[in-house]
Amino acid sequence: MANFHEAADGTLLVDWNEQPRFKQLAGLAKRHGRIPDGWEITFARHEEGKSVRLAVRLGPLPEWQTRVLDAIPVPARLTDPNDVTQALSASDTFTIQGNTARHRALRLMQALVEAARSEGFSARAVIGKKLNWSGDVRRDEVEFATGAHRFQLWFRQPIDKVPHEPSERETTRAKRGYLFPDFDEVPSENLTLKLEGQGEQFWASSWSDAAPEEEGPRLEDHLAQVLEEMKLRCNQLTAAQEEADRVHDEKERQRRHDEVLARASFRAAFLTEAMQEQAEHWQEARRLRAYASAIRKNVETDRSRGEAALEWAREIEQEADRIDPLIQGAQAPRIPEPSYTQLQEHTPRPQW
Repeated sequence: MANFHEAADGTLLVDWNEQPRFKQLAGLAKRHGRIPDGWEITFARHEEGKSVRLAVRLGPLPEWQTRVLDAIPVPARLTDPNDVTQALSASDTFTIQGNTARHRALRLMQALVEAARSEGFSARAVIGKKLNWSGDVRRDEVEFATGAHRFQLWFRQPIDKVPHEPSERETTRAKRGYLFPDFDEVPSENLTLKLEGQGEQFWASSWSDAAPEEEGPRLEDHLAQVLEEMKLRCNQLTAAQEEADRVHDEKERQRRHDEVLARASFRAAFLTEAMQEQAEHWQEARRLRAYASAIRKNVETDRSRGEAALEWAREIEQEADRIDPLIQGAQAPRIPEPSYTQLQEHTPRPQW
């Protein structure tokens, strides 16, 4: 623990391969009460260039773990069932057996639906959802939703083994060598709530009644945490989407900025090339005219060359007129729309 206090921000950077050992040490520290109240040890991936290290941090628990939740009251009787509990109550595929357990499950769901709706969630019963291709395995769920986020919640009922009480007939048959089972399997009075949906798990995805002999929390005590779990996941999903949108918008702004620079660079390069080409044509036209003039002078001094030489001089002058940008108007050319490849060639490269 002393190493944490000496480290910057309470974070130790160790070799990634040391992860099993440090997790074992963290478990021992927790079991022996070496971690201060309200604090925790967390593990995260830490990248340094191309190397990966393990960041082991001792820090305060996140706020959501220390928040005190208000209990969700569960009605003693279903005097005014909402649409969800009415649908579950009338369903043939609501698998909770036994009047006491079934009625309790409906009361628990009644309380959770009302609390969730007060927090802005919608809730609807999904009756007989197929769990396999043939549809011979089904279950009833309740779907909670807010915005684009969806969660499914359903009950599971364990099976208890209780000592078998032989009937008089079984006792009689046993005297003749027949056997009867030692235990009977009966639906438990204890229930489990299962949660499925998007997002990272915070508290849990399953809550169960403690066995009566354990005197632990019952599902009535867990309802506030079930609702809080859905809220935490929604907040995390929303934050993640906002961050993804922010990154996307930033990339899009950078892309548009780079495109403006690329177009300006393409335009400058295109015009520079056009200027150089026109100047080269102008120089070439002047050279051709000088050559044509030399031919004419040569004819004046040597008449034997005659009309053929003069015709060749005229053709040279026509070619000079054809390529001379001054005769063609000498103006900036129309800049074409750059192709994707051309824009890529002129896009600024990141500086590493």
